[in-house]
Amino acid sequence: MKKIFSFLGASCALFLALICGSTTATAQQATARVVRADINGNQIHMYLDHDSLQSLINRTMSAMDPNENGELLEWNDVLTNANNPGMNVNYSGFSVYGIDSLTSTGLLTADSLKLLKDAEIAKKLILGDSLVVAGAAALDSTLRVAGFTRINDSLYVQMDASFASTVHVTDSLVVAGNTDLNGTMDVTGATGVDGNFDVATNKFTVDAATGNTAVAGT
Repeated sequence: MKKIFSFLGASCALFLALICGSTTATAQQATARVVRADINGNQIHMYLDHDSLQSLINRTMSAMDPNENGELLEWNDVLTNANNPGMNVNYSGFSVYGIDSLTSTGLLTADSLKLLKDAEIAKKLILGDSLVVAGAAALDSTLRVAGFTRINDSLYVQMDASFASTVHVTDSLVVAGNTDLNGTMDVTGATGVDGNFDVATNKFTVDAATGNTAVAGT
């Protein structure tokens, strides 16, 4: 019995909220039953229907004490096994702990999201701002970038790299192995060749050690 009186004292705010109005359908129906009004010209006299208020309290107490043993339900009891509390829950900025799993069938809106373990996304991940990755990123499939891409450090490609358009190099281009060019090479500045130089194998050759040249044609 002591717990029941304690609950009534702690639930005054809930009853006042139901009386004064709410955005939920259940609260609106309760308000319509509890609050009465008499209109006389431009005057409105509002009063409480005590019988309806008592009925509301009785229904609330029955819901909070379904076993009628004075042991009131807590949120742990209400939300066990994915039960629906039947109303919106406003935690007023406080944290929620101990949730084993969270399932949302609609839009989930949050100020910030911090995951301490892996995250699996079955469909697209759309970011309205930048994507910052502090560690290594592993992609098992193709990476498509529609806009400009900037890499502030080295780029390592283990296999072939295909460029559909021009490649601009603002610094030196260092090639450790052989280079095959299937098209024309245009050089606007000075060009240095440290080894032997030849055109079509033997049509025109320059010996890097001696500087001798050989021309097969006239």
